[in-house]
Amino acid sequence: MRIAIISFSDNVDHQEIIYSLYRELTDKSDIYTIGIQNPKYESQFDSHNFLVDAPKRPGICKGTFRVREYLKIFRIIKKLHIDTIYFESLHVWNLPLLIFLRKVKKFHVIHDIIPHEGDRQAKILRIFNRLIGIFADYVVVHNRKYIDYLSHAYKVKRSNIRFIDIYKDFGEYIPLKETGNVLFLGRINLYKGVEYMEEIIRGCPQISFTIVGRATEEAENYLKAMDSYPNLNLVLDYVSNEEYYSYLKDAEVIMFPYKTATQSGVVIDAYKASRYVVAFDVGAMGEQIEDGRSGDLIESGNIEAFCHALNHYFDLPFEEREQKSLAAWNYGMEKYSVQRNVREWTKLMNS
Repeated sequence: MRIAIISFSDNVDHQEIIYSLYRELTDKSDIYTIGIQNPKYESQFDSHNFLVDAPKRPGICKGTFRVREYLKIFRIIKKLHIDTIYFESLHVWNLPLLIFLRKVKKFHVIHDIIPHEGDRQAKILRIFNRLIGIFADYVVVHNRKYIDYLSHAYKVKRSNIRFIDIYKDFGEYIPLKETGNVLFLGRINLYKGVEYMEEIIRGCPQISFTIVGRATEEAENYLKAMDSYPNLNLVLDYVSNEEYYSYLKDAEVIMFPYKTATQSGVVIDAYKASRYVVAFDVGAMGEQIEDGRSGDLIESGNIEAFCHALNHYFDLPFEEREQKSLAAWNYGMEKYSVQRNVREWTKLMNS
C-alpha cells in the first residue's frame, strides 16, 4: 500500500494532524504527504512531503483555478504509484481527486457533519459533504453520535463510515499556574453560547475571564456590551499559534458554554496544555470529556450549574487543582495523542 495523506488547509490544526502523524509512523517508506506551501506548523520535512500552491480558502475563490499547479498533484500521485489517499480536511481541490482517481482507495474526513448554526457557508458545506459521501470509498468521522445522521442526511452506507479519534501532537505535562483565570478561546459565533457568557461572568464575580478570538458581527455586539465587567478581558482578534497556546497555559480552566456542537478541537488543545475543562453537555462533547476526570459536563443551558462548577473548582486548594490539571493531560494523552494512537490510524488504512 502506498499512501498519500492530504490536507490543503492553511489551518495549523489540520497541518499538525498530518505532519505529526507522518512523523510518528515507524515505516515511512510508502507514506507521503501533500499540503499547502508555507505551512504554519513547524516540522522536519523530507522528500516524502510535497508542498503545492493551493488556495488558502477551502471553498471556491480566485486561486481555485490554478490548473497548472493542480495538475502537478495528479502527476505526483501517478509518479509515486499512490493507491490510497487520506483526505484530512475539506477543500475544493479534493473534489476532482475524489472523482477522477477511480482506481485509488479514498478516505475522507468530515469534521462538520452538521453545519454550525448561522454559518453562511452551511449550504455549500452540505453539498461538499454529500459529494464526499458519493465519491469517497470511506467517510471518516471523529464522533460516534452523528454516524446515523451522516448516513441518512448524506446517503452514505453505514458500511462505508469509519470512526477514529482526532490525534494530535502531545508534549510533556505543563504545570498549572495559579492565575484564577477562565478562558474562552477560538472563533466566536453565537452557537458557542455568547448569549450565556454575561450571566456566567456575573455569576462568578471572584473569577477572572478572558475571551479570545475573532468574532462574527452578531457575536461581537453581545461581547462589547459586556466590556465593562471588571473581571473580563476581551481580545477580539485573530491570534497566532504561539499566542493561542500562551493563552491556554495562562488559564486554569477552559470553558465551553456552547449551545450546539459536534465536537471541538479546542477541547483537545486544552488537554495538550494540561488544562481542565467545563462544558455544556451538547452534541458529542460527552465523547470528548470524561465528567469528573478531564472536566465537568453540565446540563445544556443550565447556567447556574455552570457557574457552580467554576466557583467550586476555584474553592479547591491549589494542590487539588493541580491534580485535575494532570488528570486532564493524562486523559488527553491516552485518548488523543498521535504518539499513543498512531497504530489506530494504520488499522484504519488497512480496513
